[in-house]
Amino acid sequence: MGPAWRKTLPQIIQGIRDQGGTAEEAESGLGSEVRARIFVVKDGQRVLQPTRIVGCDGPGWLLRGGYGGPEALTDLVDPRAHHLFTQTVVDLSAAAEEGHMDATEEITTLEIRRPTAE
Repeated sequence: MGPAWRKTLPQIIQGIRDQGGTAEEAESGLGSEVRARIFVVKDGQRVLQPTRIVGCDGPGWLLRGGYGGPEALTDLVDPRAHHLFTQTVVDLSAAAEEGHMDATEEITTLEIRRPTAE
């Protein structure tokens, strides 16, 4: 777990708890993560949804994602989430060229783009 995810993880947990949900840190094949029950609106009703939030980081970036449903709180990682997180490449060159990278910013939100066919 890198420094950005280490700093963000407890903030996510506290934010979920502040909104009336439950959250705890857990470990999986993707490393440290949050397993939670968060409030969502479904069919006009406010219900608790099982949710897993995973993340990883490197120099100048943090990749965070989540998925919900009954399987989110099991010890198994959804294979689609595993594939997404292990196969994602973070390329900050476009952000630097467009002036989105500022050394004083801790986290910059960037659009996720699929690779273009060459």
